Amino acid sequence: MMKTKWRRIVNYIMDKLILFSIISLSICWTVQVNGSVNVNYIDDYTQQFANKAILQYNRYMHNQNDSNLALKVAESLHIVIALYGYNLTKNVQHYARLEIYVLNKYIDDSANRGKSCGYVSRLLAEAYFQADEDQKAEKVALSLIKLSKKYPHTEDLFIADETLGLIALQHHNVSKADNYLLAAGNVPYSRTINVWAPNVRLLHALLIKKQWNAATIFCKEIEKNQHLDYSSWIHDFKKDIIPEMSSSLRY
Repeated sequence: MMKTKWRRIVNYIMDKLILFSIISLSICWTVQVNGSVNVNYIDDYTQQFANKAILQYNRYMHNQNDSNLALKVAESLHIVIALYGYNLTKNVQHYARLEIYVLNKYIDDSANRGKSCGYVSRLLAEAYFQADEDQKAEKVALSLIKLSKKYPHTEDLFIADETLGLIALQHHNVSKADNYLLAAGNVPYSRTINVWAPNVRLLHALLIKKQWNAATIFCKEIEKNQHLDYSSWIHDFKKDIIPEMSSSLRY
């Protein structure tokens, strides 16, 4: 009995390590030149992983009572979107919609009520945004912030603020996006953010809008709260230069 319990714990940890490793590898394959990214680059590995995710999704569709499989399918689809990176094509929207369907099925399962709700909501908010469903993404992100006040979780807060900021930018509200960027920078220390570095897609989007001051404040707050060093980026901001940041950009 104890061996089975420990085996499950080890398998869970290994699944999460593999998830982070694949996302990190996908970041390394992103091609960035002078602040812009080659949006036509899709490697064979990404396509192969996408095909496997679809096979996994189809397997779930034949057994929708398996909630554990549902979450694994959603995570696989989430990774596919990360692997596609900046190539925000119809493919990404397609995978995001599949992820949304699976996550909502997982949430609707009464056995999962309150189970990993912050983590699942985080995936759902990002999936809605990738599927170009801003109103639903905003609703989930706001509920995530409300939930985080009751059950504090730094990474949930960061992603919620970032998603809301990206939505604000979609609606050309730069000042509102700035505020959400600063809110993301003010989240408490997170071991996950410290180890993997924060996702800076909102920061990058605002730098394109030449929001140098907000970007500088954000990086200084991240340095203070997450114990990371962004001095070289801040130095570039002073020169109105967008630094090379592909290693911290995740979609």
